[in-house]
Amino acid sequence: ADRVRHTFDVYNFQDDDWSLVAQVAGISVDLYGGMNCPIGSTFVQENLGCTINFAILVPYWSPTGDPFWCKVAAMAVLAIFHVNERNDTVVPTASQLDAGNWAAAAGGRFAVTYMLLNSADTDDDGNAGTLAFSEECLHYDARRNGCAALIGAAYSRTSSPVATLGGVYNVPQVSYWSSSEELSSESSYPYFSRVIVQDGHLASGWAHLCSHFNWTTVAQLHVSDVYGAGFANSFIDAARELGITIRTSQSYDFGSEETLANAMDTIKASKALILLVICYNEHLQTIMDLAEERGMIGDNFVWLVTDGVSDGARVLNHTDDPERLARQLFGALRASSVGNSNTQRWQNAEAAYRERIAEILKDNPELSLFLNLEEEEQFTCPDGDDVCSIMGWVYDAVWAAAMAASMMTEADIGVHYWAQDVYENLKANVSFEGNSGTDVRMDEYGDRSAHDLRIYLKNWASDGQEDGFTTAGFFDKNIID
Repeated sequence: ADRVRHTFDVYNFQDDDWSLVAQVAGISVDLYGGMNCPIGSTFVQENLGCTINFAILVPYWSPTGDPFWCKVAAMAVLAIFHVNERNDTVVPTASQLDAGNWAAAAGGRFAVTYMLLNSADTDDDGNAGTLAFSEECLHYDARRNGCAALIGAAYSRTSSPVATLGGVYNVPQVSYWSSSEELSSESSYPYFSRVIVQDGHLASGWAHLCSHFNWTTVAQLHVSDVYGAGFANSFIDAARELGITIRTSQSYDFGSEETLANAMDTIKASKALILLVICYNEHLQTIMDLAEERGMIGDNFVWLVTDGVSDGARVLNHTDDPERLARQLFGALRASSVGNSNTQRWQNAEAAYRERIAEILKDNPELSLFLNLEEEEQFTCPDGDDVCSIMGWVYDAVWAAAMAASMMTEADIGVHYWAQDVYENLKANVSFEGNSGTDVRMDEYGDRSAHDLRIYLKNWASDGQEDGFTTAGFFDKNIID
C-alpha cells in the first residue's frame, strides 16, 4: 500500500499506467487478456508469456580491473541464455521449466531477462552493492520494472544488508558465494538462499583437521565483518566440541593496519603456534609482514587460511612484492569447498562459455573492459580452481531461481506470495543436477545442502616455476559426520 501511495504521489497516471500500479501493488488484475505477471516481470505479447527479470549482483568492475569477477558475470549470463533456450547440456532437467507454471497454463512461455549490477563490494561496508540493488530493484517507474529475484551477492558483507532489504521489499535472493553462517537466520533474512554451503561446515572441517593432527591449541585472527566474525564463531564452537583450546580470537577492522598490529601483538603473546586466519587477499600481505616482524613465520608455526584468500597466483596480484609473500606463505594450508570437480557437466559449461563469450561480451560491453576475447575463447579451468568454482555456483544460482520461479501458479503472483513461495520452492522443491554438483538443493534454512560437500586441502608450495596452493588431499563431509 505504501508503494501504491508513493507511486500516485510521484506520477500523473494515464490509462495505460494502471499496469504499473498493479505490478507495484502485486494486484491480481486481468490486464493482459488472462495473463497476470508477477512483480518484477513484463508481459511479452509475442510469447504470450511473462518475462521474469533477474538482477545479477557481481563486483565485476573496479578501477583496478579484475577479470576474475567478469568471468563470473559472463557465466551468469550464459546461464540466462541456457534457461531461455531450455539447454540441457549442463542441467538435464531443463524442460521442467515449462511444467505447470502460470505462463504455461495460459499458453505462454516462461522466460528470463537480466540486468548486471556492479556491486564493487570490496569495501568493508558493502554499500555499493546495496545501493545498486536498491536503485534498480526497489524503485518502480516507467523505466525500471524492479526485479523478480536477485542472484548474488558475492560477499557476505553485501548480502547481509541486501537480504535485509529483500526481506522488507519481498525480493527472493539466491547467492553464489556469500557463505557466512549468520545469513542462515530466517528471522533476519527471510528470503535469502544460496547454492554454496555455509561456513559452519567448513569451520567444522578445520576443527576436525586440527584434531586429526593433534593441534590442540589454536589462535585465530579474523576480519570484523559478517564473514569473518561468523566463521570465527563457528570455528570456536566446533573446536571446543573436539577439545581444542582457542588461546585467543582477535579481530581487525577492514583496511586498518593499527587494529591488525594490535591483534598480532595479542596473538604473539598467546604463544600459540597454530594460527587460523580469516581474511581477504588484500589484507594478507600486511598480516604476513606483521607476523614476520614478530618472529611468527618459520618451522615452528602452522598457518591456516580460509577461502577468503584466493587459490593459486591470484593472491599474489594483491601485493607489490609477490616473491616476499610467496616466501612467507611457504607451507601454509588452505581449505575450501569446491563448486565443481571437472564433471562432464562442467566441461559442457566450459565449452559453451568459450563458444558464446563473443555474444556475451557484445551484449555486455562493460565486461570486455577486463576480458580479452581471444583469451576467453581459450579459457580452461583446472579442477578445484577458485574462479571455476564460483562460475559453477553462479550458473546454478540462476537455474535454481528460474526453477523456483517457474513452479509458481497464477494464484501465487502477488507481491507477498511471490517472494514467499519462490523461497519455499527453493527450500522444498528445487533439486537438479547442475554445474556445481549432482544434487543441487537447499536445506530448511535456504542453505545449500552439505550432504555431498567435498573440502579440498591445499598446501602453498613452489614447483620451481610457479608459486601457489596445490591440492594435498580432500575429505568429504560424511567422513566428518
